[in-house]
Amino acid sequence: SINYNNPNAANASANYILNTGNRYLCLCTYDRISDDGTDMLVMSFDDELSPSIKVLDGSFDEYARAIEADGENSYLLLGNRVNTSSGKEEIVIYSVETNGLLVTGSTQITTISETNANLRSARFVNLPGGSFGIVGTQEQNGNSDIFLQFLLDDYQLGERVLFGASGDQTGVDIALPGDGSILLLGTNKIGDNSMISLLKTDLEGKL
Repeated sequence: SINYNNPNAANASANYILNTGNRYLCLCTYDRISDDGTDMLVMSFDDELSPSIKVLDGSFDEYARAIEADGENSYLLLGNRVNTSSGKEEIVIYSVETNGLLVTGSTQITTISETNANLRSARFVNLPGGSFGIVGTQEQNGNSDIFLQFLLDDYQLGERVLFGASGDQTGVDIALPGDGSILLLGTNKIGDNSMISLLKTDLEGKL
């Protein structure tokens, strides 16, 4: 076993792990020692538990959500951050390159925000054709809806589809059942009662 102590962090939490076949990638969130903010880091290790660390230094408070493969030795990292200018939460996505156990580089490829709304991503999947589908929660004017945000194969933003006819909806996870559809998992709270929400759409987000 290992216990990794980030020298730049007061606290750290593991958020997601991906088995790439010959190694593991773990996405984490840590509290910066220098101030009250948070950043993300990605840890690469093999069965011998020898970690290689790459810190993602963002300009805002960031926290980690998930990892998906994006071609050979390339991965997308999904997170959220608080924009100090707007005070709103938004989505941030990094791309990292690997060479064996080493994470050799990282690039912030996009942020996704909405005027007067908080966007909180939860999970994402690689869709047929190389695009991505992101599930999460959009909170605006006291109401919350599940969203399905598309990220195209060239990292341009696609459509964002909202689901939330009644109650406060929260997006939790996303999967591809194998029949050409997208499955969204969430919760729906109406009053004091919470229920599980399952939504099945086509690859364009249509029910």
